[in-house]
Amino acid sequence: FFFATMYSTMPAPLPSFGGMSSAGFSSYAPSYRGATSYPATSSFSPRSAYSSSAYPSSTSTMPSSLYPSSTSTMPFAAPAANFPSFSSSFSSTTFPSTIYPSSTTTFPSTLAPAPAPAEPVAAPAKPAVPAPSSPVASPVAMSATSDSVNCYDYPTLSRYIMSESSDKELTVLLGAIGLACKATARACAKAGIANLFGLAGDQNSTGDDQKKLDVLSDEIFVSALTHSGTCAVLVSEEREEPILVDPSKAGRFCVAFDPLDGSSNIDCNVSTGTIFGVYERNTTGPASVSDILRTGNDIQVAGYCMYGAATELVLAFKNRGVHRFTLDPSLGEFIHTDANVKFPEGGGKKIYSCNEGNSANWDKAIKAVVASFKEGTKPYAARYVGSMVSDVHRTLLYGGIYLYPADNKSPLGKLRVLYEGFPMAFIIEQAGGSASCGLFKGKLQRLLDIVPTSIHEKCPVIIGCNRDVDLVLAEYKAQGLL
Repeated sequence: FFFATMYSTMPAPLPSFGGMSSAGFSSYAPSYRGATSYPATSSFSPRSAYSSSAYPSSTSTMPSSLYPSSTSTMPFAAPAANFPSFSSSFSSTTFPSTIYPSSTTTFPSTLAPAPAPAEPVAAPAKPAVPAPSSPVASPVAMSATSDSVNCYDYPTLSRYIMSESSDKELTVLLGAIGLACKATARACAKAGIANLFGLAGDQNSTGDDQKKLDVLSDEIFVSALTHSGTCAVLVSEEREEPILVDPSKAGRFCVAFDPLDGSSNIDCNVSTGTIFGVYERNTTGPASVSDILRTGNDIQVAGYCMYGAATELVLAFKNRGVHRFTLDPSLGEFIHTDANVKFPEGGGKKIYSCNEGNSANWDKAIKAVVASFKEGTKPYAARYVGSMVSDVHRTLLYGGIYLYPADNKSPLGKLRVLYEGFPMAFIIEQAGGSASCGLFKGKLQRLLDIVPTSIHEKCPVIIGCNRDVDLVLAEYKAQGLL
């Protein structure tokens, strides 16, 4: 009924095929399953092509074998003879000249070229999987493959420590620090969702307003380190007093740390970080604060973890250089991505980083050297985030200098010696740079040579490439301020 209705309402059912009779049409038709021609009917007689009578009138009827009339019954299963074979092709050498008017009935080769036999496509070669006995992938090579599920060789933080030092207790300690960094990174990433923005309503040991994340990150680090079984003394920026670990859980290391540096930037989603320095006890018997009140030259490992676009852990080992580890979130592991980091040759980019809002209170030498950075046809670029980890990380990788000098308001400086000044100075020197206090307590001092007398003692910090730190020291001498 459907086809009959459609046909009865169609104004022009089919075009004629160039004056061919139904018998003539059958000679050009493609073969059908089990049939050699269309069924003929006396009511369907095609006329000349493009004539006014080229389309059958509304009174003409279609062959009932192809299009059932309104009175015919549609079979439940159409005969096979009514359906064209899809294996038939237009490879026939003749076509009606009335359809393709030309001097020959041969199908033009330019219109329908014979398809060329398909070339067999070779299967793509499978990448060779290195034998398990192959050498360990280097950090550079690893960085290109570590995100592949086919990778089986992961230079993790713990594996690096064991391979370089074979010190199981140090491996456990740095594993605990890595865990605390991952937990802190997670808290920073979810601070808005977990309502961790804002103040905690208290102040830390140095009078800074504590943020909620300051308090949480401190608890994370203290818990991880005390339960690691490797630490005897802990010093945190967020606590007034040192933590002396119970002897039953104590180990041979002492750790000073700022659990969340740059926390004033937390609420505006600027990069923050953790800074730490690791000492090994040189005494026996019960641990005491004297085990950690030592010069920065005694540090065994120093590092920072930056919580930014990626979570990156930078570690400096005594006499083993500076190394970068990047957190792979899919593995939950820090992967060794860069070995023996050094300052760019010649000092790198000319960048100075300092809080110029304090410039009115600086001494003459600092004012003069910063002014010189801005002079000339190619002055230095100024970059200052306000998070020490971010500013030092950029200085280490790009070059330049980072300054937080003493001033009239803070004659002893603003940054803490044990968990900010020492660790960063240690990293910078291991990378081939310089670290100074500038003029401190009446003389120029190398930062790592300071002997701290209290756990929250402060100092000025001038660190960076040799080129720029030497300019500052030379200016102090030129000013006669020694």
